[in-house]
Amino acid sequence: NAEFTISFLKSNVPEIIAVKPEATYLIWLDCRGLRMGDKELHRFFIDKAGVGLSEGAIFGPGGNGFMRMNLGAPLTIVRKALEQIAEAAGKIKNTL
Repeated sequence: NAEFTISFLKSNVPEIIAVKPEATYLIWLDCRGLRMGDKELHRFFIDKAGVGLSEGAIFGPGGNGFMRMNLGAPLTIVRKALEQIAEAAGKIKNTL
């Protein structure tokens, strides 16, 4: 799931950079390329993409601009979430 996520985002949503996890099913998504504040970023994932992720900012100041995604699900679920993120990001690309 991690490799799929990294590859998918690189190809479809280059504004979001997935940080390869070392030994976990949680992956950090560097979303600073979307140019949103932390609360705006959280609302984007919930309201536009329909995907609930953890705000990186709750883990400390180094987490600003990041979201944390749980990959401990079947690939079909991960793929659907990523497709929803890509679709929502595509709708805002023209405003970036």
